[in-house]
Amino acid sequence: MSQEQLRKRLQPPNQVATDRYTEPQLALTTTPAQDNAVQLHEMGLNVFPVPFAQKGGWPWKQFQYIRLHPAQLLLAFQGQCNLAIMAGRTSNNLFIIDCETQDSFLFHGDQLAAAGIPIWSVRSGGEKGGGHYYLFCKEGEIGNIPPGELTQTEIRGSRCYVLTPPSVHPDTGVIYQWHKRDGDAPPTVSLH
Repeated sequence: MSQEQLRKRLQPPNQVATDRYTEPQLALTTTPAQDNAVQLHEMGLNVFPVPFAQKGGWPWKQFQYIRLHPAQLLLAFQGQCNLAIMAGRTSNNLFIIDCETQDSFLFHGDQLAAAGIPIWSVRSGGEKGGGHYYLFCKEGEIGNIPPGELTQTEIRGSRCYVLTPPSVHPDTGVIYQWHKRDGDAPPTVSLH
């Protein structure tokens, strides 16, 4: 096929052909949300988008039971959005220690370190605020501990989600940051 025939074949309807054919350019760069989504998905975590600078707003309950296919990740995280991780079975029994204050964050970090457990943590409120510790449970999915049962702490273990970097906190505008990542993935621990 000649270049002229190729140009006419690829030409959109009702457009005038030009002298030169140029191939469509694909975006070769990705956003930080896309990069983190792909990396976390490859670790077995169930990631999904939520509206930018919000904790909710799009249907998310479906992700309690399903995961995005790898081919859907780049499209799902196109444009500005926050990145969420679902706890529980769809994330290899991930559970999150959600610390509401700096004191709680420091306390739980000290407890994990004293037990010799590698740290995978996110700061959600800047250096003065709280954060999350990510762990896999060897025995399976664990139950949630809602607000008020532990001091300034929640456990998210079943069909709950948290925002993760590079999300923007809806109340403070602070960008979630990785605090510490010992190892290639969150550590696996026993309930005991």
